[in-house]
Amino acid sequence: MGMSLSLGGRIEGLPVNDLIGGDAGWRTAGYAIYVEPGLSISKGRYSVTLTGPVAVERHAQPNTSDIRVSKKLGMPVGGFAAFADYLITVSVSVAF
Repeated sequence: MGMSLSLGGRIEGLPVNDLIGGDAGWRTAGYAIYVEPGLSISKGRYSVTLTGPVAVERHAQPNTSDIRVSKKLGMPVGGFAAFADYLITVSVSVAF
């Protein structure tokens, strides 16, 4: 049986504008940065990994609808997004 610890980083996000297609849609744009500790246990051809990313920074950006409303009202509106404080990920693998 083997066991290992890991420490990594994770960045997740969604841009305000589409790379392909129109930008008329509504989305909750922004990004979150996580520190991701992990534990991996393996025995024979089986392996189980558990990671628990913890958010260290979160930033929301106004979407295209917010930008249009802000221009119409002459004041900033929007930039609201919900990001998880932490995540728990478990994966199981089998070598063939």
